[in-house]
Amino acid sequence: MSSGSTPRYVVVTVNTVEFFLTAAVSATFLVSVLTGHWPEADGLLDHAIAVAELIIVQVGYQTWQLLR
Repeated sequence: MSSGSTPRYVVVTVNTVEFFLTAAVSATFLVSVLTGHWPEADGLLDHAIAVAELIIVQVGYQTWQLLR
């Protein structure tokens, strides 16, 4: 914003960058767990359903917050 850009453009740009960064980190994490490159992740694979439920609940909550 200090360079003269409108606040709306800056916020959308930052949110877009955060989204792609989070997607890249999540994809890297899942690939490392599912391909066996992270041996300590055995416990996570045993509880994958619980982790998926937490993710679904969090996405639902964030969507509700966004639309509210």
